Amino acid sequence: ALAGQHAGGPAAHARGVAKGLLEAFLATEERFNGGATDQEVIDFLRQEHADSLQTVLDTVVAHQGAPAAAALVARLLAALVEPSPEAYRPQLRRIAALESETTAEVAGHAGRLLERSLLGELRAVAARALSGLDMFSGDLGDLLAADVSALQLATGGSSPPSQGRRMTVVEGLYSGLSPRTAATSPSRLSISGGPRRMSLAGAKAQSDAIEAKMAMLVEATAAVEDALASLLVHPDQSLQARALETYVRRIYFPFTADAPQLAPITGGRVALWTFRGPHDPKDGQVRLGAALLLPSLADLPAALVALPGAVERAGLLHAASAAGASSGTLHVALTASGSRGLRLSTAAAVAIAPVRSTSGAVPAAMSAAADEQLAGSADVAAAAHAEVTASAQIIHSAGFGTLSVMASRSTGALRAGFTWDYSSGTYVADPLLAAVEPPVAELLELSRLPGGGGGASYAPSRNRQSHLWAFSERADARSTALKRVFLRGAVRQLQGAAFAKAVRDSDAPGAAAEAIRALEPAVTAAMANIERASAGAGNQSGTKADWTHVYLAVLPPLPRHSASQEGAVAGELRAAAAGIAAAAGDLLRRAAVAQWEARLRITGGGAWRIVASSPTGHESGEDHIEVYLEERRPSANPATPSHFTPSSGAPTTPSQSSQEGPEGREQVVYASPDPVGGLPARFGSAVSLGAASEAASDVSGAASSRPLEGTPVLAPYPRLAPLQQKRLAARRHKTTYAYDFPSVFGNALRHAWGARAAAGEPDSSPPPGPLVLAQELVATPPPAGAPPHGLWDINPVDRAVGCNDVGIVAWTLTLRSPECPSGRQVVAIANDITYSSGSFGPREDAVFRAATEHALAARLPLVYLAANSGARVGLASEVKACLQVEWNDADDPTKGFQYLFLTEADHDRLTAAAKKPTFLAEKVEGLDGKARWRLSDVIGVEEGLGVECLSGSGAIASAYNRAFAEGFTVTLVSGRTVGIGAYLARLGRRVVQRADQPVILTGYAALNKLLGREVYTSHLQLGGPKVMGANGVSHQVVADDLEGVRAVLTWLAFTPLRLGGPPPALCSADPADRPVAVAPAEEGRLDARLAIAGRTVPAANGSNRANGNGEEGWQSGLFDRGSWVEAQAGWARTVITGRARLGGTPVGVIAVESNTVMLNVPADPGMPDSSERTIPQAGQVWFPDSASKTAAAMQEFDAEGLPLFVLANWRGFSGGQRDLFEGVLQAGSLIVDALRTYKRPAFVYLPPGAELRGGAWVVVDSAINPHQVEMYADGGAR
Repeated sequence: ALAGQHAGGPAAHARGVAKGLLEAFLATEERFNGGATDQEVIDFLRQEHADSLQTVLDTVVAHQGAPAAAALVARLLAALVEPSPEAYRPQLRRIAALESETTAEVAGHAGRLLERSLLGELRAVAARALSGLDMFSGDLGDLLAADVSALQLATGGSSPPSQGRRMTVVEGLYSGLSPRTAATSPSRLSISGGPRRMSLAGAKAQSDAIEAKMAMLVEATAAVEDALASLLVHPDQSLQARALETYVRRIYFPFTADAPQLAPITGGRVALWTFRGPHDPKDGQVRLGAALLLPSLADLPAALVALPGAVERAGLLHAASAAGASSGTLHVALTASGSRGLRLSTAAAVAIAPVRSTSGAVPAAMSAAADEQLAGSADVAAAAHAEVTASAQIIHSAGFGTLSVMASRSTGALRAGFTWDYSSGTYVADPLLAAVEPPVAELLELSRLPGGGGGASYAPSRNRQSHLWAFSERADARSTALKRVFLRGAVRQLQGAAFAKAVRDSDAPGAAAEAIRALEPAVTAAMANIERASAGAGNQSGTKADWTHVYLAVLPPLPRHSASQEGAVAGELRAAAAGIAAAAGDLLRRAAVAQWEARLRITGGGAWRIVASSPTGHESGEDHIEVYLEERRPSANPATPSHFTPSSGAPTTPSQSSQEGPEGREQVVYASPDPVGGLPARFGSAVSLGAASEAASDVSGAASSRPLEGTPVLAPYPRLAPLQQKRLAARRHKTTYAYDFPSVFGNALRHAWGARAAAGEPDSSPPPGPLVLAQELVATPPPAGAPPHGLWDINPVDRAVGCNDVGIVAWTLTLRSPECPSGRQVVAIANDITYSSGSFGPREDAVFRAATEHALAARLPLVYLAANSGARVGLASEVKACLQVEWNDADDPTKGFQYLFLTEADHDRLTAAAKKPTFLAEKVEGLDGKARWRLSDVIGVEEGLGVECLSGSGAIASAYNRAFAEGFTVTLVSGRTVGIGAYLARLGRRVVQRADQPVILTGYAALNKLLGREVYTSHLQLGGPKVMGANGVSHQVVADDLEGVRAVLTWLAFTPLRLGGPPPALCSADPADRPVAVAPAEEGRLDARLAIAGRTVPAANGSNRANGNGEEGWQSGLFDRGSWVEAQAGWARTVITGRARLGGTPVGVIAVESNTVMLNVPADPGMPDSSERTIPQAGQVWFPDSASKTAAAMQEFDAEGLPLFVLANWRGFSGGQRDLFEGVLQAGSLIVDALRTYKRPAFVYLPPGAELRGGAWVVVDSAINPHQVEMYADGGAR
């Protein structure tokens, strides 16, 4: 056996051991991956391994050691996997998919190793393409799956060629190598692999084929940049030259004015070309680009001396003559491996001293390390800085304002970028150019990023076509750091026959619309990249973004429009962008995208700009889409030009399109298109510069319809506005900012209207205009002299969002819903979680109570949006700062204390400073003989620190409970709800709870302190949906606030517009006189839910088809199709309750579960002797919980004014000792009480196969309420 383990040699044995350890790690951690809580996973494991709980224990203990296991895996990845990651791809993919904080680091490392292994294959693909071996004959997708030699070259023959190929393509590095590029000649390899002899015609065909493949690599959306860069060190000089030309063409695509010219130069090779930047005028001065391919940095001075001659021989002196503007870009690629490429010239060795002082260390490349040692990016930057500093003047005099140094490696490229700084007269490092080349930075408008990109973390997408930078921003030193994420991407191809046809036909409006529609995959991919970065991939910290901006530069141009088409093109762009915003709304909201922008080039110059703002995440429609044209205008602030703005942020740059002209320096600004027609100076002439709108600094959406009009397109992004800071602070609490809820209601109403239209219901077109109108209600205290606890006045006001000075916000919302298109009103109350953590103080209590009383007085439904931390309990900081303690034993504080006191000096100071008493104290003499003041009461200067908060909580508890009894209340638990917040939720009875938010009385940390040990692990363990959904507190459990508001709106649809009025009818496509097709199987039990809601039947059940045409059909239930909404589904499951419609009229429904269900009573971690109990509950029987549920549902339906339908099928009450002890008798009596006082028609119906016996008959008999209750029975009932 031992010999067998080592049969493949030591390396194979090591791989086997490493894979076994990785598989063991994955077997545990994948169990806890995917978003479920640890407790939920443990519960599932207990069910899965009910007969082997030791397996559950082993898994849980292994998971508790995840930090140590992750550290071991990290060492395995570094020591064994990193040298040959291809052999570990299956494990790497699974590790990279782990999402927990504990595994974030190893997941990111695994992702990088996976991409590195795939890059090796892509490098082989590019090498074969550029060498003339016709890698891409035939369909490229098939080729990637079938090219045995290329795959074995990349993987060392360690796996079958087809294995994992589809996954590789999906992972993104090969994305975009489209089949259209495969139309080339067949392979010219002989069977033995050697080249065939070719005629001149054959050589010409091969040259054309290579050029076609070079063009494919230039335009492909695959990650070919690093693959091409790694080929710059290839020993084949011909292949190296083609790789250099292709690399240059790719990073400058499509802005090169002519093809790169390659020539030898002292010490290496040079490529020269001219280009215009993406914001340069079409007829402006071209800029010079040069790329030097050199063995090491020490060869740079000699190459720079020879460079002017090479420029002259290439005929590019006209571009070099613009040296005064320093607009050119110089690229230096080093071909020597390891530290040999970082060898410095003599002059640079002198310049290394200041580099050492700024970097804090001598680069490893400068030490005596082995030449083959792989230098890191910091070493490349330090060495390059030294060499560039030594040659700064000659580089600048040659007209290069930007310089990029790249150390090519077989695994990619290490970059360092520098820009000329006029203030210091030298080149300074630019952190953004360490990630991308200068032309890419200009294309992606990286000069707009905060602080020039300094201090940002960076992560590329897998196909390297989009790049993500994350910044931390604070409103002030004490506030929480917020994570701002900027994703910048280039869209190299627009797929779709419709777009291609519109371009061929020069249909500008049609091409514009199809181009935006073709952007949807790019937007979706951007969201995936943001999610991947948030999960910890790349160099990200793994924390979720608070605010995200997405910018996409679309490279395929749109046809140039005529003057008369400008308005039509703008309209098509706006409509198509609104469609993308609606289709990707959920993705955008999850990624916290507050704004996304796309730039679309126009043939012949200029560009369109589409800006979609969604600061709350719930905006939709064309009102939030802005369309601009780029327009050149005189700059109000001309500055010294530089190619790319350095991190110091000093000079304005030509990348900001500053060009000297007859009327002075110009800049490109956002300009509104002409809705009628005409192109006034859009692409050349200048007009006067309008003042930039102040609204451009905020994406709140509350500004004018053109907030960016006149703003320079390259203006740096401003800091987040105070309103946005509050919004993001609320998101940090995993809830919605209070003032954003009207937008959530609007989004939910759009969903409701859309769902109605999709279901084919009549009158499904929403009314024109906004679906929600919000009028804020502001409460003011009563005049002086009013009795204590008096009611505050509350009145509608018009004021800006976020101006509240109290932690409760209230509105009157007018909702244009399907049941009331003209608008119905509700009163909404929300906690502002950003104000004192949403806690209830006296002023919050007063506003809550005033809004509640206002809703009752106006006879309007009341919606409470709960996210709070309970009653406020404060400390008098002025007293706390000088508090003294008289200990029983000063040497042993654990023996307790006698009293708290103030020194006489502190007492006199506090008394003099306060306008009213802030404490009560008695003067005593201390053991030291000095006078002191023994505290008996602390009042404090600030209002609302003590028991007055508890008194106010009692007042609002009373008011809200009265609102339930006399009106309509529904609570959405949007955030954690604590103490009085939890009581309010229960007192209002109708509760919609988010799955990730608790309803608790006391925090788990406080309970752990009380118990003296770590017992509870989270708030959800105490009051999450598994508790509150199972005990009847929560009626519905939802995933997020949008789903929660939709549930609230659905509930309101069954509620009278004004309290006491009739419930609103809603016309239905289901006719009221339809036959009921659902029936129990012969001698089978009736499924109550199917009887209520109906069901879809497959075509195979021909005898039961409703449509009779061999297709899938619908069997109608008792109530209108799609109207059934169950409530409290997780509690007392032997009874089914909910609401439905019959002929469009809202009704309440109570039915019976006929099957046995299991009641799970969890063990309490706070009671070590407790254990989980599983209690079977027979169907058709009332138990204490189900009887209570029945009575509670009757009370709610009656309060809502709903007719009642009871589908009776009970055999009686459970009368055992335990059930009697738990109150089945009391609960059954409540059913009689609720039915006796029911004020609406109530129908008790025994469906087919049902039975009604004994005590069950008694509590629903019509004699209990003969004026309202009627009883009916099917002929097959008993």
